[in-house]
Amino acid sequence: MKLSAEKFNFGEALEHLKNGLAVTRHAWENNMFVVKQINADIDEKVIPHMTSLPQKVKELILQTECKSISYQQQCLIVQLTDNGNVATNYIPNWIDIFADDWAIVEDIV
Repeated sequence: MKLSAEKFNFGEALEHLKNGLAVTRHAWENNMFVVKQINADIDEKVIPHMTSLPQKVKELILQTECKSISYQQQCLIVQLTDNGNVATNYIPNWIDIFADDWAIVEDIV
């Protein structure tokens, strides 16, 4: 991955995430980065077609008065592999929070 020359702390990494950029740490493997998902309101027309929710959960959501689900303030850590890319929930640990080696991911090449 091509990273920005500037290294920064976690607070600055959060600001870059808020602005829609992908960030990583120099200490991590060269194929991992963090992104902030865009907040989204998923309505009753879309929920039945979602592949990320079990059928029973979709049914429960559609039984509520608002019949929707709102995704808010979520971050993912993405790992790029030859066998497929994986994204999972990212919760920073203390090492990440106090690190000063954060950088912007400028390119995957």
